[in-house]
Amino acid sequence: MLDTLHNPSPVALSHHAKTRLIQRGIKFADVEFTLRHGKRIYKQGLIFYIMIDKVASNRGESVKNLVVLATHDGCIVTVYKEKNALKKIKRALKYDLRSLQAS
Repeated sequence: MLDTLHNPSPVALSHHAKTRLIQRGIKFADVEFTLRHGKRIYKQGLIFYIMIDKVASNRGESVKNLVVLATHDGCIVTVYKEKNALKKIKRALKYDLRSLQAS
């Protein structure tokens, strides 16, 4: 199912992600671009797609600092912009959230 994220035609958005896209004025096309070209970090049982400046400069300001948080089965959990996302995510706790959901 992870292939849907690398070829993001049919991407599943959680209700929370849809709400955040609207609230934050983020275009779905920018989310798809980030899924295809962003840096992937596997952490806490999730996948963080981070648009780094080098790639974002080719697309424009709309994708700069964009972070897409997805599950391994292809569902986008949330979308936000964070200036130092790469640094903060790498520093985040290392436990797996999937183990907490099982309890």
